[in-house]
Amino acid sequence: MNSMLRVLNVLSIAILVAFGFQSSALEGQEAAYRAGWWAGMAIFVIAPTLALFALGSSASSRLRRNAMRVNVAQIVAFVALGILPRLHDPMLFPATVGVLLFSIPSALNVWRLRAMNRGDFESESDPEDSSWYLVRHWRGALPLGHSFWVNGALAAMYLLVCFGVFGVFAERMPLRTGARGTLALFAGVLLCGLWLGVGIWRSATRRAGDGARVWPAIAKVSVVLATLGYGLLVAKLTWPQLKENALIAVGRDPLEPIGAKVTTNETVLLLHGTFGEGSADKVRRLLAATPTIRTIALASNGGRLREAHDIALLTKGRRLDTYVDTRCESACTYVFLAGRDRAATPNARIGFHRPSFAGMNPLTQITATNSMLRTYREAGIPQAFLDRVAATEASSMWYPSRAELIDAGVINRVSLGGETAAISAIALGSKKEMKLAFRSVPMMAALERHFPGTLDQAVQAAWNERTQGAIDADVSSAARAVVSDRYPKILAAANDKGLDVFSHLMLDEMKAALAISTEACARLLQGQLNIAQVLSPELAQRELDWAMGILQAERLEPRARVAPAEFQQASLVATASMSQELLDVVREPEKYRGQPKLQCSATIDFYERVLAMPDESRHVLLRGMFEQASN
Repeated sequence: MNSMLRVLNVLSIAILVAFGFQSSALEGQEAAYRAGWWAGMAIFVIAPTLALFALGSSASSRLRRNAMRVNVAQIVAFVALGILPRLHDPMLFPATVGVLLFSIPSALNVWRLRAMNRGDFESESDPEDSSWYLVRHWRGALPLGHSFWVNGALAAMYLLVCFGVFGVFAERMPLRTGARGTLALFAGVLLCGLWLGVGIWRSATRRAGDGARVWPAIAKVSVVLATLGYGLLVAKLTWPQLKENALIAVGRDPLEPIGAKVTTNETVLLLHGTFGEGSADKVRRLLAATPTIRTIALASNGGRLREAHDIALLTKGRRLDTYVDTRCESACTYVFLAGRDRAATPNARIGFHRPSFAGMNPLTQITATNSMLRTYREAGIPQAFLDRVAATEASSMWYPSRAELIDAGVINRVSLGGETAAISAIALGSKKEMKLAFRSVPMMAALERHFPGTLDQAVQAAWNERTQGAIDADVSSAARAVVSDRYPKILAAANDKGLDVFSHLMLDEMKAALAISTEACARLLQGQLNIAQVLSPELAQRELDWAMGILQAERLEPRARVAPAEFQQASLVATASMSQELLDVVREPEKYRGQPKLQCSATIDFYERVLAMPDESRHVLLRGMFEQASN
């Protein structure tokens, strides 16, 4: 039996060493972390090594008891590190199987050594059995081998268990509590290391006083090297984490708590900014005080995952919808994915990447990434999408396309924007401020130069909507309606090339809007679509360039009028082969406002026919069309 256990312990040592080689080869690790990893592997090698010697027939009762203690501690460490962190993980079963397999040699060692030593437990008086065991080690009263190997292994495994247990509960702690726990854990590591090092040093000194030279010297050199190695590890990896946790623990998180305001008739909670410490408490209070909230609108570049995770739980618990007008990145996606109905504008930037924290090492990065992916997986996100998230560095950001977001189920409704009252909540707090903002827009400044009073009219129209608590879409539409009234005069001053450019632009915008939804196309035809939020940036820039190209003229001079007969002839050419239904829509579009799909199809068809006409006829028709619009 003992021979078989010796073989099993040798195999355990070989497996642990091989695992150490494989894990320490992870790409991107610093030398300090590699050294720390090997030190960790060495701890787990101590248990089978002690058992090898303790299973010998000449081994003392003390050695057998110490070997039993270390093997029991190793089993506890395996459970704490392998099973506890995965209690709510799909990998719980394979992790449990792995822990059981790794624990079998230790369990057999404990069983066999206990059987071998049973007769000696009560008969042998051992000064090590004192209730002041920790003090005896501190004074150096224990044998050097006992202090170095047994207490070293027990202390290391005790710390590993503490880290494992803390890791489980840290995921359920408020951010500040977790930061304080991290600092306490680090203090415990320092105290344990100090207790262990001082005891080994004093035991080695005592042993040297008895005439031994080699082993005491090796023990002291080991203490010095371990101290230097740990100091390097703290300086390179741990210190940045400690500084950040210390700031969080005292309520001075470098990241500001999320800005939160109830808007839109107390039905929307707008969250903007970063998810700093205290964000979840702020949101919790607002939700408790406002039971009418139905939607959480997000405009955030991320922040603390713990805070975002807690807000996501609140969102899910209240079965709230989530909405993004502009952007939602990193930790913000936790909250967005917790929504029942998840809506975003076509141009909303929803960004994903691996998590990051000051001083994060490669293995911590893997653990944090797996935790993040588990959260996304629980939201129903497919594995292919998660693989792309996992492949995105924390220093970068992946912005999936609208189609990718829809296919992955990240969003389940495309919004045309402006569904909340964010303008009244976080921007343009006064009419004067709104006027300054409008004046800074080059297009508005150019319109004001050619059409004095445009700026004041646009501001007044938007301000009237804002003071009535309107949603952003209505506020923007009010200002846009004033600008749209000037377009016919701009078109009346455009040359033939400018009219061609505008017609191609209109056709491309209508097709792009229709590809999003019939409603988007209908709003575009009515001048109520926020092109910057819904259509591509390229189309928005094309429209701006076209308008500014005409408005840069010193004066807007109307073209010579088209003869009615020429216009009539060109119209007949354009509509010659159109169906009667589409023709009716083109002639009297107001009658078909209730049929937006038909209205869009007819208008697109008409513009395609116009742009396919010979240059001379097309220009006559376009000049005549836009002359009528300007009257």
